[in-house]
Amino acid sequence: MSTVRVRDLSYRYHAGVLALDGIDLEIGAGELVVLTGPTGCGKSTLLKCLNGIIPHESDGEMTGTVTIGGKDTRRVPLSELARSIGLLFQSPDEQIFFTRVFEEVAFGLENRQVEPGRIGGMVEEALARVGMSGHGPTATGALSGGQKQRVALAALLALRPGILVLDEPLSQLDPGGAQEVLAAVRALAEEGVTIVIVEHRLHEVAAWADRIVVMDAGRIVRDIAAADLEAEFGTFEKLGLRRPVAPSLTVTGLLRDREAEPARSRSTRPEAEDRRAEEAGGPPPITTVRNVTFSYERPPRFSLGRRRPAAVAALDDVSLSIYPGELTAILGHNGSGKSTLLHVMAGLLRPQAGQVRTAGYAGRRYDAFALAGTVGIVFQYPALMLTCDTVRTELAFGPANLRLGKAEVAARVDGVATAFGLEEFMERHPQTLSGGQRLRCASAAVFAMQPKLLLLDEPTSGQDARRLDQLLGTCKRYSREGNAVVFVTHDEEMAAKHADRIVVMDRGRKRVDIRNEWTFATKGSAHA
Repeated sequence: MSTVRVRDLSYRYHAGVLALDGIDLEIGAGELVVLTGPTGCGKSTLLKCLNGIIPHESDGEMTGTVTIGGKDTRRVPLSELARSIGLLFQSPDEQIFFTRVFEEVAFGLENRQVEPGRIGGMVEEALARVGMSGHGPTATGALSGGQKQRVALAALLALRPGILVLDEPLSQLDPGGAQEVLAAVRALAEEGVTIVIVEHRLHEVAAWADRIVVMDAGRIVRDIAAADLEAEFGTFEKLGLRRPVAPSLTVTGLLRDREAEPARSRSTRPEAEDRRAEEAGGPPPITTVRNVTFSYERPPRFSLGRRRPAAVAALDDVSLSIYPGELTAILGHNGSGKSTLLHVMAGLLRPQAGQVRTAGYAGRRYDAFALAGTVGIVFQYPALMLTCDTVRTELAFGPANLRLGKAEVAARVDGVATAFGLEEFMERHPQTLSGGQRLRCASAAVFAMQPKLLLLDEPTSGQDARRLDQLLGTCKRYSREGNAVVFVTHDEEMAAKHADRIVVMDRGRKRVDIRNEWTFATKGSAHA
């Protein structure tokens, strides 16, 4: 018997955009189905139809039917649907409301009027399932993006829904964390929970799935049994999707290889790195990070009387030089300090020790306001950066505020719109775009300011392989023009394919810093 049944489902947003076009789909109890397809093909819209956000909280036009456990979602209140269907959004910040992990996971249980004596155990069980045991007292604001995703998922698991629909649950997770979460989700499927996962990282999720459903332009074009996946590789390539094959590069492998090197080869001081570049006649670094330490504030005492946790040390004596002409990838497990390092370089966080210098800015002058136009950053959740009414005005906002002439602003807008594939969306409101399209819009808006240092936090989220190649190819060309681009990612395959240099963070420290050719070819010398 089908738990989920979709019949001839179409949906058109109020702006006139047809997102779904005649969808037919059945999913049985205990099935784990992966939904994939090119960026903007309607995957997230379909998830919202499954849990009732569409049509109950949307002013678009829906035709066809969606039944959950035999009940038509049009005729069942959203509050009732929410009791049996859990939805994880693309951005966990959109569904995390409390300042402590424990309260966040406990909130739904309290609203279900679960006996207070049972809540603590249910919260700990849910946190353990997603690899977050012991994090109950932790401030949600001090979590990495991947840790927030785990907490948001734990809040759903604590409610024990019969159906889970997860929108890119791996996008902020390192590969090890992704496998932990997938194992927990697979265990739920074995217990009879129906699972629907939207995901681009097929090489990590395919082995756990029963079926892979492929969408394109609002339609289902393939419904593939997991056993038949290899025979369908041509379908993925035709649609610009990645083949579900594991990458050769892994963070664990890089750390293992680094530890196996002789200590002498790992002892070069950062200052020597700069001298080597200058002696070789190369340009000086655009940005230098020297002995930087940063800790998030010590959180207040936990409300249930548990021992107050120590301050979170996010960066520990980190030194790094960023050179013009380089596309640098920063890898590392969740919570290793990657995003914090980017925020320090962008002037959004002030280190407690050490110094950052970019284009003559340093010390107390090093802040995001002074660096505007010199350093640009795209956040993990780009929807938070989009504030204008159309994509066109969004792309023009930064250059106009740099007081450039109208002709120059228009030229830059046209250039980045073409480079990021946004031409057809120029008069759309940015928040009506898909998650991957919003990321491209935010990236293009920052690119339009032409900063000397461009920082991208998880730019691979929500992007199919074709768009990723386009984005990172644009980044590489931009760096070759005398700029520097640094991107944080868990996508090891794309880092190996595009980056000139790979840095690995581990527990707040820089553990690996190598040229890409060192990893895959010559095994030659590396940056310190």
